[in-house]
Amino acid sequence: MKKLLPLSLVLFLGTASGVYTQERADLVEAFTPSSAMLFVKTSPLKKLVESANFAAGNILSRDLADALKKKREEFKSKTGVDPLDVESLKKAGIDAERSASLALYPPVGSHEDRAVLFIPVKDEKTFPLKFVEILKKMSNSEKLDLYPVITEYRNHAVFQIQKDIFTTAFDGVFMLASTGELIQLVIDVKENNSGYLSLDPLYMDYTGKTAKNYDLRAFATRDFLKQALRFRKKINDRLREREKKPEPEKSKGEAGPYTLGTMSFQLIYAAATGGDGTLKKSEPDFSAGPSVFNSVEYASLGVKVKPTDVAVDLAVKFNNTSTRVNTFLDVIKTGMSDKAIYVNNAAAYAFVSVDFNKLEELCKSPGAECAYYAEFKNKMRTELGIDLSTDFIPYYSGVVNIIAGQPKGAGGGYLIYLPLNDPGRGKKLWDTIAAYLKDKFKGTGRFGTAKIGAADSFWYIDSKDSKIYLVCDVRGLYIGNDTGLVAAALSGRPMKEAPSGDLLVKKLDGNVFSLAYARKESLFGALITLFAYRHKEISRLAEGMADIYMVGKKLDFYVSIDTVINLMERK
Repeated sequence: MKKLLPLSLVLFLGTASGVYTQERADLVEAFTPSSAMLFVKTSPLKKLVESANFAAGNILSRDLADALKKKREEFKSKTGVDPLDVESLKKAGIDAERSASLALYPPVGSHEDRAVLFIPVKDEKTFPLKFVEILKKMSNSEKLDLYPVITEYRNHAVFQIQKDIFTTAFDGVFMLASTGELIQLVIDVKENNSGYLSLDPLYMDYTGKTAKNYDLRAFATRDFLKQALRFRKKINDRLREREKKPEPEKSKGEAGPYTLGTMSFQLIYAAATGGDGTLKKSEPDFSAGPSVFNSVEYASLGVKVKPTDVAVDLAVKFNNTSTRVNTFLDVIKTGMSDKAIYVNNAAAYAFVSVDFNKLEELCKSPGAECAYYAEFKNKMRTELGIDLSTDFIPYYSGVVNIIAGQPKGAGGGYLIYLPLNDPGRGKKLWDTIAAYLKDKFKGTGRFGTAKIGAADSFWYIDSKDSKIYLVCDVRGLYIGNDTGLVAAALSGRPMKEAPSGDLLVKKLDGNVFSLAYARKESLFGALITLFAYRHKEISRLAEGMADIYMVGKKLDFYVSIDTVINLMERK
């Protein structure tokens, strides 16, 4: 199966746009065995090729784009097929109007790599032998015996090439598997008309919640995440060994041998563990009982690339086996966007809504997330002289609203708005903080009062020598370092009264718990650019970014984070 990796990658490179029509046999889930732990589906291949070419020219890092170009040229020179040219694919017998798919299965015995690749073809009867010819050209060896052994299983021809390449074809789809047992399983599912993926309850839940117009869609079960975690030590050990050895010289444009794999597994680990992907002393609980890890039902990924934007959507579906996870999900509060305020032409904007009473309940027992929360509460006690648990949370809506103006030096203008449910308690809290700071900075010149518009405010100089203003009105507390931005927020309308055509408003619904937006010219945009400078694999994407949106939603046990990076218009 490893010999076919270049061909497999070709069919999955890139992304496309639009809503796709379904043509014959495009629903391969109707004969994909439901035991798949990962299922990836593309857009129609002609769309995939279009977006792959756009990504190579505008989004992928230059090193990766050069490596892709080199592989493409090498494949074309050997086989006569250009994998990133629609007409060339059609001449090779591939149906570019339909989607390709890949299914990974749990290892069995010595078979660790168990996978089936589904390729749409124009003629299922002739393509298996055409594929053999392509393999022969790829091998570039007259001595290598690639002539297939042809057998029959339940009236379907099965082709075996050497030890680990098995193929069959029906319903306009060519199937390529790493074991004969998998090919037989696909045929059994087809002939028995049962046990296929589209009837799996979790997969049905996934397809009911995800959009259909992604260019790449991935559905990953808990078993896949477990396999990724078990593989973590091997990857980390390999990375440690590489750190000990000097890097070999690479020719210009050559990607390192583990660039893609390492990056992919690090992303998988971070998503599965909520951490940074480094090896921990204790492994997750893989038993069948309740645990944080076993509360995950499935995870999904959707990717779409257009000349105007790049969209990446991540989601996780949980179950109710873990009390801690249930409480954590309760902390995520939806339907509170009307408490946020709208400030026109903000350079950056964010809000998140949290049920702090549930967070207090969650943090009665120790946990990594609660250590940060305890540290924050201690800071508020020493910085502002308030006890969050008694002075603030009982009267707080749970919405944290962050707004930034254009950058001003290294700090930039920012505002934090905290809407309260009790105006009277808000004024009392403001007075308490003012009295504490006045006493704390007595005789230092680091505290004073001021008017912002018609509103009373006080200011103090914090530990970083920044001048911070605090204002209170009937809606809540305003904390910021820029009087103009504070004034704009004080006169700002509730989010529900914002102009209906505004992109921020268009992204809101009753399931939203967080929303973030940043222009490239903002301080947050500058931080993204700096991050990209240190991570060259995303540098070209950051260079072409105009602005970025991130929306978090929760529906019962389903949590998603959708990101859209709008690209600058290309001349």
